[in-house]
Amino acid sequence: MVRWLIFLGAIGTLGLRIWLSPSGQSQYSVGQKVKITATVTREPLKVYQKEYLVFEGIALEIPSKVDLRLGDRIVVSGTLTDKLPEMKNAQFGLINESFTKIQATLSAGTILQNWRLGMMAKFQRWLPADEAALAAGILLGGSESMSYDLRQAYRRSGMSHVVAASGYNVSVVAGWTILFFGRWLNRRLTILFGIVSIIIYVFLAGGSAAVVRAGIMAVAAWIGQLFGREGDALWLLGVASWAMLLINPEYMGDIGFQLSVAATAGILWFKPSREILASLAAQAATLPLILHHFGNLSVVAPLANLLFLWLVPPIMQLTALGVVVGPANWLAWPLLKLMNQGVTWLSSWSWSSWQVGQISWLWVGGYYLLLVILSRTRLFRRV
Repeated sequence: MVRWLIFLGAIGTLGLRIWLSPSGQSQYSVGQKVKITATVTREPLKVYQKEYLVFEGIALEIPSKVDLRLGDRIVVSGTLTDKLPEMKNAQFGLINESFTKIQATLSAGTILQNWRLGMMAKFQRWLPADEAALAAGILLGGSESMSYDLRQAYRRSGMSHVVAASGYNVSVVAGWTILFFGRWLNRRLTILFGIVSIIIYVFLAGGSAAVVRAGIMAVAAWIGQLFGREGDALWLLGVASWAMLLINPEYMGDIGFQLSVAATAGILWFKPSREILASLAAQAATLPLILHHFGNLSVVAPLANLLFLWLVPPIMQLTALGVVVGPANWLAWPLLKLMNQGVTWLSSWSWSSWQVGQISWLWVGGYYLLLVILSRTRLFRRV
């Protein structure tokens, strides 16, 4: 009973925070002249060989001659246009009239960003372009270095999640920490090193909403273990999501955040006993959101995950080794090549992906209600 009272209070607080937060959509209109001053806190998005940053719902195109790093300040002025179809998180585009970069001073953020870029450069040195892009995506998250055709192949086959750093990557990092430090240190120090390693990885992975959410959950769980308390994973998911939305209500409209929370909730709700069943649970939980935002249904997604998802753990391990010892990336090349070619082959089938049209939030809510009801049946309990 106390838990549910806390839950209702948290929802009320969050609702008040969102209601009081300024709306990024109401203060702008197409044709309006704007000037934006902001700090770069995430990596640019690549769309058709162009790079964009999204601030306050506006997609800012980065000039090709400008090299941005985390922590840089930018001052951009221009005229608002209709949003780009590919930029789901932006309500407007911008015709740049001026773009000024103010170099960031040396900080922990810039050091980690340079470290990330150095790791990506090592992949590009030792691996072909497509395999280097996949290696960077699996280990560090992000598909910005992938070619458009390869990125579309992963989307059509329902495999985009393997290049989006999330809870799986965080759990692997946590596992590596326990395996390495657990042999030499006591349990308390191992957990402390694990927390530090997760925080560092969150920054290395670009600090996307999905990986931040996973990092908060993992850190909260380990802090609980330090004090001898085992946390309920579903409640940890709720607390992490609530804290992120309380700090930044704009996460509410972040597609990556929505998909990450839904996928994690699906796995924790159904509690599948096998990895492939966990993948199916995540796909079932994210399906209505994918249809709402993209209107695209990947028919081959279950088959693609069954055939290629097992490649992710060894690729992460080999590419992590390759960051330290460059030639070790060659060991990962056959697996990377197999995944790229397999995903491209599946996505080339004419019926691999159906454009069924975007569904409304009402249908999304109805789907989740039906899913919860079905999950209480004996059929789902057996699974």
